[in-house]
Amino acid sequence: MGYQLFGTEQAAQLPRGGGVFGMDVSRGQVIVDSGMRFELLKVEGVRRGSPAAQAGLATGDQVIAVDGRVFPSVAAFAGYVGSLPPGRTISVDYLPRGEGPQNAQRVGVTLVSPAGGALPSQRAAEPAEHGPSTGQKLAIGAGAVALFGCYELGCFSQRTQPR
Repeated sequence: MGYQLFGTEQAAQLPRGGGVFGMDVSRGQVIVDSGMRFELLKVEGVRRGSPAAQAGLATGDQVIAVDGRVFPSVAAFAGYVGSLPPGRTISVDYLPRGEGPQNAQRVGVTLVSPAGGALPSQRAAEPAEHGPSTGQKLAIGAGAVALFGCYELGCFSQRTQPR
């Protein structure tokens, strides 16, 4: 799938753009492969009416990547998202709650300002995007299956204690 690791150091150097999408995440499953360590991020809550809720993200989902980036920590994830300006649409790859990698999804989420609400350029009459095409879903699923299949077969290892 071509995911890239986005480090905590990189996140710390980013300017703060102020974009939010209205969900809380916590540490999830940690995956290590050939020196690359990243976490799935467990969605702990989604604010009603937020961009994340409108995109269909829900409590219990697991975020794999944002804009093709995987994150070694919640801080790196928050730093990346927080650096993006309101109005920017991000691509979120995730596993729906209780689903395996073969059901991975990709959704676009448009960030808003921390104060919430729609951006001036957004109109209520605009139709919501219905997500990726079937071909895109298959590609996302295949990438996730390869990633997690490799994990299940032992080419990834799970860490229970941070270094």
